[in-house]
Amino acid sequence: MKECEIDEILRKKPNVLSWRRDLTKIRGGKDTGEPCITVFVTRKVKASKLRPDELIPPEIDGVKTDVIELAAPDFEIGDTKPGRLLPSIQRRISGGVKDVR
Repeated sequence: MKECEIDEILRKKPNVLSWRRDLTKIRGGKDTGEPCITVFVTRKVKASKLRPDELIPPEIDGVKTDVIELAAPDFEIGDTKPGRLLPSIQRRISGGVKDVR
């Protein structure tokens, strides 16, 4: 499935801020190492309080989803709350630079 198709599915859901396809699933506060689509929301809502069309699917295109609550103040560019946490308790994200020469 193309990135734009995933984006179209997720952006229609309430509270969705952003999503990434390059992280691993966190379960019980521990990284499982399992690839997932991580969906960042302003607040998590119990499934029973949402209509079926508002739910983030448990998987998209065969890849499990992981929903992470990220309050608007934590989503500020440049000065994020996670960025102010001790490195030992920050959640790992992938990144870097690729030399294309």
